[in-house]
Amino acid sequence: MARHSKYHPRRWPFFAIIILLVAIVSLVVAFVDKAQNDLRPLSDTPAVSTPQKIEEPVSIDPSRVTQLFVPALDPHLVINNEVFGLDSCRPQIEPPLDGVGIGRVYECMDFALPSTSSPSLSVLAGHSSCRVDTVFNRLNEQGASLVDREVWIKTEKSGDKWLVYKVTATYQPTKDELPYMDTIWGSSEVSTAGRLVLVTCLLNADCSKSTHNFIVVAQFTGIR
Repeated sequence: MARHSKYHPRRWPFFAIIILLVAIVSLVVAFVDKAQNDLRPLSDTPAVSTPQKIEEPVSIDPSRVTQLFVPALDPHLVINNEVFGLDSCRPQIEPPLDGVGIGRVYECMDFALPSTSSPSLSVLAGHSSCRVDTVFNRLNEQGASLVDREVWIKTEKSGDKWLVYKVTATYQPTKDELPYMDTIWGSSEVSTAGRLVLVTCLLNADCSKSTHNFIVVAQFTGIR
């Protein structure tokens, strides 16, 4: 009988197994990287942005003033009062002098009504007095410190919004000078679009009869 040697299966050398594993891992990594590259957008593909809603600017039509607000650091100087209509202020601005009317603020209805695009100036007027408590006594007391501060008004058509003005100047002309001041009333060379003018008497320290006016000029800046 022939003798057969026992069969021993060939074993892979250890380093060959390592090389095989490295090759398999490399193939897997290459495949995953290619798949990710295929999913990326082309570099020359324009980015698509989400459309943004464009808010249209608020427009408020001309209408009568209903409320005046002049903020102040001193709470005793804050003005926050109803505004009443005065049919005519030409040729002379003269609010009522009797009863409760003497202390109120009035809008001159024969000037432009305020709006977001007013072509001309609007006028608010009121008395100042040493003997009577009036709204514009508080305006008088603040004087030139009002410059660069804000004046807010509400109108019949502004709803819960305010038309906001920034004070650009104050003046103390004599009552004879006032009607001829182009810096207040404008001229062919001086535009008054969007202007608000506040008119009252200038109080004298000794409470003698006033011969001057106190004028506040403000320019429309926006809506709050």
